[in-house]
Amino acid sequence: MAVEITSANDLEEWLQDKPTEWAQVLAARCALRVLPIATDPLQWVDELPDQGLTKNIFRAIALSAGAFNVAPHFSVADAAYSADYYVSASTAYPLYPAYPGHAADAAFASVASAASAIKQHSDVAFDATDAAHNAAESAFTSAYTANAAAASVSAYATASSYSWSVVSKECELLEKGKPAQSLLGEPLWPQRPDWFNRRWPKAAAWLSRTEHGFEIWREWYYGRLEGLPHAFKGFTDKADVAFYQWLIERDNEWWGREDIAAINAEIAAKVDELRELPEQTDPKVDFFISYASEDEAAAREVADVLDDLGKSYIVQYRDFPQQNWVNAMDDAMARSDRLIPLYSRHYISSDHCKTEWNHFYKMDPSAAQRRIVAFRLDGADLMPIMDQVVYKDMVAIPRAERARVIRDWIGWEPPALTQENVAKTVTTHLDPGVVEGGDGKLDITPDPVINDPEVPAELARAMDEVRMMLDLVRRSQRNLSSMMQGTLILYDDHFTERGKDSSWGGLDRYMAIIIDGLPAMSSAELGDEKAALGQLIAAHKACMAALRNVDEQMRELANVPLPHADQTAIADLVEKLKNMAALAKDLEVTSGQYDAAAQELVDLGRDFAFEAGAPDADEKPSTARHRFLRYVGGFGIATLTVLGSIASIRMAPEAQPLLLAGRELVEAFFRMVGV
Repeated sequence: MAVEITSANDLEEWLQDKPTEWAQVLAARCALRVLPIATDPLQWVDELPDQGLTKNIFRAIALSAGAFNVAPHFSVADAAYSADYYVSASTAYPLYPAYPGHAADAAFASVASAASAIKQHSDVAFDATDAAHNAAESAFTSAYTANAAAASVSAYATASSYSWSVVSKECELLEKGKPAQSLLGEPLWPQRPDWFNRRWPKAAAWLSRTEHGFEIWREWYYGRLEGLPHAFKGFTDKADVAFYQWLIERDNEWWGREDIAAINAEIAAKVDELRELPEQTDPKVDFFISYASEDEAAAREVADVLDDLGKSYIVQYRDFPQQNWVNAMDDAMARSDRLIPLYSRHYISSDHCKTEWNHFYKMDPSAAQRRIVAFRLDGADLMPIMDQVVYKDMVAIPRAERARVIRDWIGWEPPALTQENVAKTVTTHLDPGVVEGGDGKLDITPDPVINDPEVPAELARAMDEVRMMLDLVRRSQRNLSSMMQGTLILYDDHFTERGKDSSWGGLDRYMAIIIDGLPAMSSAELGDEKAALGQLIAAHKACMAALRNVDEQMRELANVPLPHADQTAIADLVEKLKNMAALAKDLEVTSGQYDAAAQELVDLGRDFAFEAGAPDADEKPSTARHRFLRYVGGFGIATLTVLGSIASIRMAPEAQPLLLAGRELVEAFFRMVGV
């Protein structure tokens, strides 16, 4: 007879005459299901990542799920008591976790209840009623969390009902004789609900930040989520027992240290000590094709091109076994030199795809080694950091041309990193418009594309959308930072009033600042303002997409690395720019537009130098800063070239300090590039 559980009371009543271990396992699995809410900082009330709370959560949840690997002993009960206490003490509702006021609080309470359920896991008498109550409490708060995490009021009932149906199925399995411990080795969800698919990628992204060290826990949770037989890759039954025993033996003083990264590093070191990985005999390959299962046809299309090019690769549909999928993914990442991600709406919603992408991004954050060779299949809204790594947009490519475009994008080899090639790249694709004016002075020429009344229809429509969005943003930027406001004014001015005084790549320089700053803006505080900026970004991208060869242009710019762009180097470059511009103005060889452009670069450069020296500089995207620095290099190179072509300046003795200042600026830029 089917078991039907629809509430905490139903579950507690059902458990009254059942083994205590059943209650403990059910509590652990319920808490594991809502762990993404407890580890997604965007769900927390104050929206601030709390390393200490996250550490306590994983201590409690690992203990709840792993205690059954360890022989019953007082140490388990003691550790459970501490884990329950420290999680409960960190939540808004430590005494009444069954009545949370927020989805994250419910998740915290579920974890605490799961830890509490195994307090009786010792060799002394226990109260089975307490275990049943705590299991019911964990299940209830898990259902509440699923409820609160649903997208809309209409989804609430479905989310909660699905959570209870999963619990009912597990009760039925236990009743039919399935060993409780083996249930811990089953996947957490028969089919992951929508709210889980939205929350877990955000939680995984935060856990992947290397400065905190929570990557080891992310790996552990993937195993629990997929129902893998062991805690970590390379573990055996013996290693599982040793790991959980070691974890239980860490006392409160060890767990209570302020250096969370050090705690996680010791856990990771213990895991590595216990791993029994086979010697790697499989050869390295050129590429790993990363895609969502819904996009397999596109993956096969790319694979055909790689076959034609004679490249080796790993692809899921051909190379992944039917089980231990996560281990196969880890192996593919370890063996592959480069990643070919196929961006799509499905890709963006896949936590596995994001894990693969993050792995290769961390290997090459500057894109200098071109570890990521990406394609976009549809109009997916990419994550800001993903959007800043150059990709080939396949949306408008005719079917007959797709194979050629894929082949050209994969097969492209960057030019040698020389001063000549760098100068050609930055002045071609970030043309600052420096010219000799009609009066023999340095001037800025308007961009012919943006000021031409007869532009291609697709670009004209996209430009109209930008104008509309700029008008909207002008009326909704009250709470923006001074740098963001200043950048918007510059973009607006160059786009709508006096013509673009740079290439489209130059306008993209402003947009990179806005894109980099958008994730740090609170939706709760800004609301419509953040939404308006998002629409402006989308309109700008549509303009970029309508331009011919923009993908190739951005790819070549990305091939100009900036390995030495620290605060001192940026400040030095800006100072040399300021000196050159001041000398040119004093000699009266510049127009007002040139002076304004130079001053704008100096002002922005000071902001970037300041940001590069901030304590959290490494945590922020560097895309805007690097694009700005490449633009400064192009500005200096173009200025020096024009100065050298004006005989009246080149030959004048009083102009020699100006020419020297221009050369010093260009040399400082080349030093920053490393050539």
